[in-house]
Amino acid sequence: MLRKQQRLKSGEIPHLARRGRRVYSEDFELRMWWDNKFKEPAFAVSVSTTVDKRAVVRNRIRRKFKSAIKDLIEKGAKFRNGKYLVIVRSAKIVDVPIEDLSKLLYKAVATN
Repeated sequence: MLRKQQRLKSGEIPHLARRGRRVYSEDFELRMWWDNKFKEPAFAVSVSTTVDKRAVVRNRIRRKFKSAIKDLIEKGAKFRNGKYLVIVRSAKIVDVPIEDLSKLLYKAVATN
């Protein structure tokens, strides 16, 4: 689980979903909002019921992404201070190993 400082509040998610900078990947979309007043990066993962109707699968996807983010932070990956929202678009991401998922996520963040 991410530390409390690294989690977005639920009230910030709609603003970020509308106004954040978009980066598209094959299976997910990343919305970013950077500002110098933020002390450290904060993350949220959104998985819609259109991806899968079962909550078990959606929660598994959320846990995978959060674990990949935590892996990147522990390995010393540098994120700009800001807010990040991961919007999952495909259920295929369930089969992707966490190491590959963290590489995909870092590649999406590093390109912008």
